[in-house]
Amino acid sequence: WCFAGTGMSRLYETAPISPEFGVIVKGLKIEDKMNPEVLKQISKDLAKHRLLLFRGQGRLAAETQLAFANYFGKVESTFYRHPKSPHRDIFRVSNDASEGCRSVGSSCTFGLLTRAVQPCFAH
Repeated sequence: WCFAGTGMSRLYETAPISPEFGVIVKGLKIEDKMNPEVLKQISKDLAKHRLLLFRGQGRLAAETQLAFANYFGKVESTFYRHPKSPHRDIFRVSNDASEGCRSVGSSCTFGLLTRAVQPCFAH
């Protein structure tokens, strides 16, 4: 569990993906308005674990995805918009070309692992 302040109220739960890298975040809905304490903890966990998976979010509207990403810094537009992308600032990646852009895994993964300050969000 991730706790807040001296009162130790529960913010959300995390479960490791592997011993070396990443956690699954449980008990948090991205579409809900988040208080600054939760956002601060998410930032800390992102810096510590390098990858946060928010499973069970359902279909998030483009505006919801972008609002969440903007909590952590300015969203940079992508160089290409897939026809199924809901917004020009959302880079849609898939192993099925009809669903999203392919052949981006190696450089994207390397970028996620090496960029310590700027988070990268994917849905």
